[in-house]
Order: sequence, then structure tokens, then C-alpha cells
Amino acid sequence: MKLRIAGSVGLLIGCAMRVSCFACDDVEDTFTRLQSMYFSHLCDAKLDPHVDSDGDITFEKDGAVFYIRASETAKDEHYFQLLLPSVYTIDSVPELMRVTLALGMTNAEVKVAKGYVVGERVDLSVESFLAAPEQFTASFERSVEVLQVARSSFMINLWSMAQDEESTTGISEDDSAVAVPCDSFGKQTVL
Repeated sequence: MKLRIAGSVGLLIGCAMRVSCFACDDVEDTFTRLQSMYFSHLCDAKLDPHVDSDGDITFEKDGAVFYIRASETAKDEHYFQLLLPSVYTIDSVPELMRVTLALGMTNAEVKVAKGYVVGERVDLSVESFLAAPEQFTASFERSVEVLQVARSSFMINLWSMAQDEESTTGISEDDSAVAVPCDSFGKQTVL
């Protein structure tokens, strides 16, 4: 009787392992298919895409590097994420507080985009669910534009907070310099 139960358990474990392998194969097939679809679209748009070590697809537009998170979409092919990473680096805890407030304002002002803190940097993304993965092309250009607007909005909100703080205290963060955005890409100039 013990042998029979052990054999049944072994059969169940073997079946479970085979099912999980099929699931892995499905995720890998989905990943390859989506990665190819995203890459082709970016090539057609003449955005010179590259695949990074995670399998995500990077491209540059107007001086900024964007990512299509193929590694995330492979887990759920109806999910699409376009990422604009590292738009700002946080240097201190007081700055983290200002960044968090500026991101909250930006998230409220800019439709679809969301900004968040990852370690010591700020990332922006557009995320959506699509009825069919191929539908990402319909809103791709607008998603890129939304991220550019979100970056500008974040930098302006952060700069405004620094200005407000300076006007109420009479001093800037380093007693002499105020960082202000000089263009829509978040590049800063110190005055």
C-alpha cells in the first residue's frame, strides 16, 4: 500500500513538473513573440531599438532612453509598460520628501503616466491593459509624449517647491544655488 501511495505521489509530482514546464514554455514563447513585435514596430518607426540583458527593448527619442518592459509583459501579454527610467537622482532625505510631493502633483496632473521612487532615482512609466497585445501601436506615440510631459511636469513641480522653500526660508538648499529645469528633458542648470 505504501508503495502504491508513493508511486501515486511521484506521478502527481511528475505531472505537476510537466505542467509547470509547459507554463514556462508558454511564457518564453509569449516573451519571444512580444519582444519581436515591439522590436519590429520600433524599427519601422526608425527608433533604432536594442535588447538589454533582461530582454527589455530600449530606444532613444529626443535625447531620452525609453524601455518597453518585454520581461514584464511576457507574464501577462495584455499588460504593456513603457518606462522612462532615472529622470532624477535623489541625493538626500529632505530631497526625497520634495521629490515625493512633486511626484504626487505630477501623477495628479498628467493622465496615464505615473512616477515613482526606485532606490535613489525617479522613474516614470505608462502602463495599460490591452485587449490584444498588438494594440500597443495605437497609443505608442502618445505614450512617449505623455512620458515627456510627465518628466517636464515633475521637474517644474520640483523646481517650484524649491522656489517656495527658498522664499519662505530665505535660503536655498546649498545657500547659493537653485537647480531649475532648462528644457523639457529634465536637464538642470544651476543658477
